[in-house]
Amino acid sequence: MLLEKDESVFVISKLLGHKSIKTTERYLHLRDQAARNAISSLDGAFPSQSILVNKGKEKKAA
Repeated sequence: MLLEKDESVFVISKLLGHKSIKTTERYLHLRDQAARNAISSLDGAFPSQSILVNKGKEKKAA
């Protein structure tokens, strides 16, 4: 949450009591992976549609 508020990793590390920024970075990596997994779970959830433009008129492709 602090990282999303543009707080520095150094400050977050100190607030969490980590002796090394590497420890904090490990948790940040896990957070990034969780976000990637959540996005990947949406693959195929929405049907893709193409829009074809023909002489200035739009037609939806099936």
